[in-house]
Amino acid sequence: MKYLVVLILGVFVNNSVAQTSDYDSVYLLNNCVVLDAKESIQADRADLIYKWTFANDTIKYGEVAAHCYDSLGTYDIVLSVIDPQANALFEEEWLFQVTIAENYRLSFELQRQGSNIISAIPTLSFQNAPNRIGYFWDFGDGKFATGEEVEHEYLQEGRYHVRLLAKVEGQDQIINLSLNRTIVIEGDEDI
Repeated sequence: MKYLVVLILGVFVNNSVAQTSDYDSVYLLNNCVVLDAKESIQADRADLIYKWTFANDTIKYGEVAAHCYDSLGTYDIVLSVIDPQANALFEEEWLFQVTIAENYRLSFELQRQGSNIISAIPTLSFQNAPNRIGYFWDFGDGKFATGEEVEHEYLQEGRYHVRLLAKVEGQDQIINLSLNRTIVIEGDEDI
């Protein structure tokens, strides 16, 4: 007898984003989903066992299951329900697909305006439009600036590490991104 659950499932994806050193893109640190079937449980059937199967045949049990993925991609999640009273397994009672995607991608371009003056222009790609974005620039010579497009004059030739920090404020979270790039200021050479 298949009287099983009409599944009311809450799915929460937590994408915490950070950027390290000289990479051109953003990597998600917590590519996690939380699956919650509590609203679907029949009061008289608290003995049902929920079996969640994630990528790489990872299995978790319980009314609530959380799983974090190592990389971006689209993954299948399968819920099977075990009924110990009837000694029955309802395989693949529910199938779901989740996409772990890059929410934000940060880059910046440096253009020479003179032998020791640069303009810096950030590019931020996003899936969900942010409410507000703030940019903070560290030019590696003890000078800083804020703003989307900035100019900076280096007083000496040399090798400098330019760092861009972006604070992205979304609906319910704040995400901080950073990106580093090394430039050489030497006469008329290109950056």
